Amino acid sequence: MNSRRFLTIIKRADNQSPAGMAELLEKACGFDIETARLKANTEPPSVFSLNDGINASDFILKLNDMGGQAFECTLRDIESLGRTRMIRNIGIL
Repeated sequence: MNSRRFLTIIKRADNQSPAGMAELLEKACGFDIETARLKANTEPPSVFSLNDGINASDFILKLNDMGGQAFECTLRDIESLGRTRMIRNIGIL
């Protein structure tokens, strides 16, 4: 279970519409178009669980090249950071 993969989008590309983001998510991550649209309309930062066999590296490279920011990690990667702290509010400066 701790090998489950997650896609984290920190920032959309400059001037990127939700429709453009949905198209990238559909092509690069294998989401159906309805799922891609729902995910694209989520305001970053956002974390999505990836289906088994899906590799988001193409999406990450394209988004980062366009001025956005994203990364992929596993639950094992997160667990290796140690004990987590609960937070009530997060803001991006």
